[in-house]
Amino acid sequence: MTSRLERILVSLARRHAPQLLEPEKIDAPTLARRLADYNILILVGDPGKSSIQAALPDIQTWVDGYTGLYDLLTRNLFSMFTNISASYADGELPAIILINGTATPVMQQLAGYVAPYIAKRQGRRDVTDVELTGLMDIILDELEANDLPREEYRQLRAAGVQALREMLNAPVRQLPLLPFDHHIFGDLSQEPEVTPSVSPPASPPEVIAPLPEPGVQSPLSSAPVEQRTAPPKPDTLPQTPPPTPEAPPIDEPPLDPFDSSIPVFFELPKRGTKRRPPVPDLPEDKT
Repeated sequence: MTSRLERILVSLARRHAPQLLEPEKIDAPTLARRLADYNILILVGDPGKSSIQAALPDIQTWVDGYTGLYDLLTRNLFSMFTNISASYADGELPAIILINGTATPVMQQLAGYVAPYIAKRQGRRDVTDVELTGLMDIILDELEANDLPREEYRQLRAAGVQALREMLNAPVRQLPLLPFDHHIFGDLSQEPEVTPSVSPPASPPEVIAPLPEPGVQSPLSSAPVEQRTAPPKPDTLPQTPPPTPEAPPIDEPPLDPFDSSIPVFFELPKRGTKRRPPVPDLPEDKT
C-alpha cells in the first residue's frame, strides 16, 4: 500500500477511532474494515482517465451505486438513519472516496460484503441472479430483516439484486481493499494479496478534515452535504475534488480468477427476529 492511502487511513483512525491504532501494527484492509464500524466506508477506484476532473461523471455513477443501496436498505429497515454523504479524500487518482452513513449495521454490510464482492466480480459476464440473490439473502440475514412480511422481503431483495447488478456495471474499476467478513462464497474466499502493515507514526501524520455531520458543509468537498430524507436522491459528490500535493499512485492488486460462474453459498447461523439498533456498539461491548 502506498503512503498516500496509508496516510488517509491513519488520519481517519486518529480522528474518529484512535483506539484502532493501539496495536503495534495493523494491516490496511483490517483498518479500513474497522473504520466501517465507525460509519466510515473507504473505496478506491480506477476510472481509467488521465485526470480526476475528466473522470468526475464516472466516479459519481460508481459512488451512486453505494449510496443508492444504502438508501434502499435504510428506508426499509432503519428509516430514522437514512443520512449519508460522500466526499473525495483528495484530488488524486486512483480516486479514494469516503462515505459516511448514520446506520452502522448497513455501513458494516457495505464494507464486509458489498465492497469486496464488487471488487472481485466486477466486469464478469457470468454473474447470475442466483448469485446476487444469495448475496442479498446473506446481507439481509446479517441485518436481521427476516421479520419483514414475506412479500416485502422479496421486493427488498429483488431491488437489492438490481442495485448490485448496476454496481457491477459501474464505469469505474473498483480496486480490492476490504476483505470479506466471512468466507461466504466457495470461489470468492481467497482474500487480496497481503499488503504492508500500517504502523502508528511517531509523530502525527498529515490529518485530513473530519467527515461532516448531516446538514453541515463538508471540509473535504467544495459543495454542502444535503440532509437526507426518505425517499431522497443519494448525495452527489462535489464537482471539483480538493487539490492535493502529488503522491505516488496506489498499487493495484490483480483481480483474482474464478473457477466457476456460480459460487457455493455457505450457511450462516440464523439470528433472532429482534433487529439491532443502527448505531455503533459501545466500546466495552465490542469484541
